[in-house]
Amino acid sequence: MEGLPFYLIGSAIPFSWLDIIHLPIFKPNEFFFKHHQREGEEKYQTFMRVVREIMAEVGDLELVDEFLEDKFEYKKLLFPGKQYPKG
Repeated sequence: MEGLPFYLIGSAIPFSWLDIIHLPIFKPNEFFFKHHQREGEEKYQTFMRVVREIMAEVGDLELVDEFLEDKFEYKKLLFPGKQYPKG
């Protein structure tokens, strides 16, 4: 049942395909932090960074280090007359 939503989305678009990659559950331990933690980095930051890098590598994705707020500023430049919700 866990892959059902993906199959439904994929079947809604004709002539398309969907690759589902299952990665193992990763539980960090002290060995992991000893070998991957950067100076000044909290443990949760190390975990997030390494898992993100693994997902990008396995999925053949490019890592982009931009903030979501930058996207909003870019949209304001593209569409200057449009009103955006405050938040």
